[in-house]
Amino acid sequence: MVNVNDMPFNSRTKILVRCDKCNTEQFIQIGSYNDRALKPNYYCNKCALGISANTSKIKIKDTEDNVLLFIKYYISGCTFVEIQKFFNIGEKPIHSFIKRNKIDMSELTLIKNHLRIKSKLLKEKNSAKLSHFDVVIEKHGVEILTDYKNKKETISSLSRKYSVSKEALRKYIVKNGQSIHSMSVSNSISKNGKRYDIDTATLYDLYVVQEKSTQDIAEMFNKDKTMINKLLRNKGIEIRKNNSPITIKRRMEKAFATNLRRYGTKYASQYPAIKEKIAFTCFRNNSAPTSSQQKYLHSFLGGELNYPISHLNLDIAFPNENIYIEGDFSGHWISIDLNHITEKEFHNKEIKRYYFLKSMGWKSIKIISRKDYLPSPEKLNEMMILARKYFESGRGWIEYDIDNHVYRTSLEIEDYDYSKLVRVSKKNFSSIMDKIKNGDVHAEAKSIIHQFSPAN
Repeated sequence: MVNVNDMPFNSRTKILVRCDKCNTEQFIQIGSYNDRALKPNYYCNKCALGISANTSKIKIKDTEDNVLLFIKYYISGCTFVEIQKFFNIGEKPIHSFIKRNKIDMSELTLIKNHLRIKSKLLKEKNSAKLSHFDVVIEKHGVEILTDYKNKKETISSLSRKYSVSKEALRKYIVKNGQSIHSMSVSNSISKNGKRYDIDTATLYDLYVVQEKSTQDIAEMFNKDKTMINKLLRNKGIEIRKNNSPITIKRRMEKAFATNLRRYGTKYASQYPAIKEKIAFTCFRNNSAPTSSQQKYLHSFLGGELNYPISHLNLDIAFPNENIYIEGDFSGHWISIDLNHITEKEFHNKEIKRYYFLKSMGWKSIKIISRKDYLPSPEKLNEMMILARKYFESGRGWIEYDIDNHVYRTSLEIEDYDYSKLVRVSKKNFSSIMDKIKNGDVHAEAKSIIHQFSPAN
């Protein structure tokens, strides 16, 4: 005979138990028996169901022993349903018992949670103990490496000798600077009765040196991708993660190849139809990049901000007059400053843009200010009047060069007084607009603000 208390807590060994009500005997596992160890009586399933159905009106006696039993069961982790079964009562009697004996449930809950946390910490501490493999390595690690290096033992023989997994042994050997012998993995992988193996040096060269993907290698040797992954693991070659630089590079190359096949361009956004859709969507959603200088001009001159024409977004456009304003401010030449494009290439793009818009009947007003200095609202109004008069003569463009205090047309270059200038930037844009609208300009400027305000 073996004492039940000496058996493992969750053992599946069956023991004979007797119901305390109907005296029926049955075999149950020790684990199930221990789950009910706190119960004062053992009931079979039939009796337990019969008891629970007729216990709603049974009262529990208000004795000190019953109070202590209730506290013991509760703080040990038992639920109210389990406690009801222990006392053979219903739900209402247990709540009335708590009220009658003035049991502080909040304090008991604190104790219960404390014991639960303590038990959890103990389990974590026990799980942190050395695994069987760690113990084997601590005792025989040097011996394993030496025997394997001198080819006295193979991965399989070491696995059998020390009762550890082959995968763990391979990782340990590779981690300590040794390569896996091809003899130990040769013909070790099979599928549908066919043997698969590739020489370690060849596999390393293809996967690590040439940076080929497992799919490419599988196609080269007419094998499955999963089998290549298994071979890499068996030979101790680290498999690349999804976020590794090589994997990201290969994804980009694949995306470029797909775009070239579908659209004839490296990036999908370079395809004309998609470029037009992007331009229109940015205008509709008001999501196109907009500088503070653009906003400043738009606030006083009105028009449509980032208006779409084909694949282009115009800084400010007046569609009814076919006039657009283009602002060449400090950020306009950033692609040259960052060496993304040469000055000549940039100039050619500007010319192509102008002639494309000209072919569609648009007239250009260009405002140049490399340091982001812009004139007052009344001066902007004066510049627009001058430009409109000039366009009436059939001309197509005018440039206001604030840096050099001139304006240019196809006929002439004239000095121009831009009067008092203000530097507009992202930091001071709001404060500048507040000052102007609060009356820090004369009456003429106020009238211009009123004339071009969105409400009008």
